[in-house]
Amino acid sequence: MKFIINGGRVLEGAISVLGSKNAATPIISATILTKRPCIIGNVPRIGDVTTLLSILESMGSEISWLDSTTLRIVNRDIDPSKIDVHLVRRIRSSILLVGPILARFGSFAIGTPGGCHIGVRPLDAHLEAFKSLGVKITYDETRGIYHMRRETNKRAENVILKEFSVTATENLLMLGAVIPSLEVELAAAEPHVQDLGNFLKVLGVQIDGLGTHWLKIRGSKKITGGKREVRYSIISDPIEAGTFMVLGALTGKKLILERAPLKYLTAPIYKIKEFGVNLEIKNGNIIVGRDIHKLRGTKIQTLPYPGFPTDLQAPFGVLATQSK
Repeated sequence: MKFIINGGRVLEGAISVLGSKNAATPIISATILTKRPCIIGNVPRIGDVTTLLSILESMGSEISWLDSTTLRIVNRDIDPSKIDVHLVRRIRSSILLVGPILARFGSFAIGTPGGCHIGVRPLDAHLEAFKSLGVKITYDETRGIYHMRRETNKRAENVILKEFSVTATENLLMLGAVIPSLEVELAAAEPHVQDLGNFLKVLGVQIDGLGTHWLKIRGSKKITGGKREVRYSIISDPIEAGTFMVLGALTGKKLILERAPLKYLTAPIYKIKEFGVNLEIKNGNIIVGRDIHKLRGTKIQTLPYPGFPTDLQAPFGVLATQSK
């Protein structure tokens, strides 16, 4: 295999941070909870998002792009039994369909989600949480299909997750949207979990504890109905912003990040300054630049939010190779 790199372009100037993919996929999935038209802004038009939209369309969702980053989704007359199982197996985030479909329809059959091959990524946290909420689960090994049915008379009001699983927390938030009272302990607190929670609040779900590892959810079946349009804008991507911060540091040129989600970048900004990078926050933008002779090494340890994010370990690792 041969790689040809055509370089020579100077990375300099201003760039606007796109919407968060990790927030877009759960929020798009959560639109299934309601029959109301949903207008979702700041959506990144990337592979995982377009595949997820195709999965929704296979069930009967009406989807249109109003502009380059704004979606209109109507899930009034969808049929989960028609889901394209081949598309489900293409992306890991298809697991996020389980919570909202169980909440609205009570039963669901889904193939094993696919996606990127980053080590072993079992579904145990999801399955155990679903079972504690009265979901009966069987697995067809021949077809690779999970059959799930929610039994509303058999459920706990408190779920303790076995790990800080982001997608399991998101599924519980969506399933909890129709449960009168649910507490989740050891919940993930990542920015995209908070963004999903804020979208659910717009639908009418009451949620306490977003941004912490304890959640209190007060749902209602009323959220599935209504005709009034739902409008929401997804947060900008902290991972993309952190990656551009590193690019600015590596090139030594002035890079301005517009619409950066400063609220969720505390740990990456602190860490990149430890490297000796010249970083300034001005008028809500991040301005990055450095003196190439002053970059110094430091320790990077990934942790659950609000700690340093795992997804930024690789780009910051590249930065570390240029440090003394």
